[in-house]
Formats: sequence, C-alpha cells, structure tokens
Amino acid sequence: MNPSVEVVKQCDIRYPGEYDSARALDLYLPSLDIAESSKRPVLIGHSAGAHLTGLLALKSINCATPTKTRLDQTASIRGVIGIEGIYSLSDLAKTFPTYVPWFIERAFMRDPLLWDKASPKEVAISMLSEKSHIADVTLPRYLLIHSPEDELVNMEQTNDYAAALQSINVDVEVCINISGSHDDILKNPELHDRLAKFISSLEF
Repeated sequence: MNPSVEVVKQCDIRYPGEYDSARALDLYLPSLDIAESSKRPVLIGHSAGAHLTGLLALKSINCATPTKTRLDQTASIRGVIGIEGIYSLSDLAKTFPTYVPWFIERAFMRDPLLWDKASPKEVAISMLSEKSHIADVTLPRYLLIHSPEDELVNMEQTNDYAAALQSINVDVEVCINISGSHDDILKNPELHDRLAKFISSLEF
C-alpha cells in the first residue's frame, strides 16, 4: 500500500501574497488530526515555496513551550523538502542586489532585521542559544535539493541552510546533482525519483 502524502504547494502567488500563504499554512497544520497518519503532510516547496515550508517547520519548533510541545504542530509534519529554496533574504540581497526592490522589499519591507526574522537560515541560527528549549522536540527530516545549473538562486543558500539545520540536530539530506535551470528542474524525472525515494523512507 502506498503511503498517503498530502502535498502543500505554492500556486498562483503574487508578491506580497507570500505572507498570506504562510498564514494560511500556519492555520492549517494545527487542524490536522495527528492520530490519523494519513493526514501528516510532507511539505514540499520550490524557490519561495521552500522558504515558506522552512519557516513553517521552524516556527512550530520555536513556539514549543512546556505546555505546548511538539505534539501541537511539529509532529503533524512528517518531512520537509526544499527545492532551490531562498533561505536567507540578507544573503540573497548581497548576491543578487537587483532582487531587493522588486522582490524582497515588496514582500518583506525595507528593514534588514525583518528580513532575518523571515529567513529560515537566520531563524535556525537564532535557535542555537535555545537548544534546551527544543531538546524534547522531534524535528521533521529534511531533504534539500539544488541544481548546479540554477541561474536564479545560488547554491550557497542550500548549503548554508543545511549547515544551520544540522546545528540544531535536524536530520538533513542534501542533493546537488540533479540538473536543470531554476524552473526546469521540476520537469526532470530524476527529481521525481529523488522525491519518491525520500518520501518512501519516512515513517508512516
């Protein structure tokens, strides 16, 4: 029997609609009945969608308290897959300055401090000082994929985010050998096989 996986994906989002998308996902996950394993989703995001899934997974960890632990949200996430994601807005601004006015500032305003608060890599790094706070949290497994041919997002975004996740004990796999441009990678059968392999390896 094939595992049932619910895929949350970004469709016709227009900036600054990313905030509304994140809010919708944030409201959706707690509504899942974690007793029903078929409703525990694998979050899959590409580009800005990977940014959203990263924030969502880390938020559920960061909000854990003695009375609201991993069972509230984190346990409802089975795994996370990020494909050519944007994980640090500050790094993106340094590497691609032309992205600042038409993308970063339109979605996240002009304050770089706000960019860091909205960046999965920086959020993960900030959690290093709170390891005791997340010690009892079961973190979802992660797969990060980045094509060496990506012309829109540099591979350091993925490598640096992987290192940040590993620093807070997230089980991370990194795949950087699937070819394709930023969008064309989604058409590559090798990507589809890699996603299926990772999802099949998760506990259902």
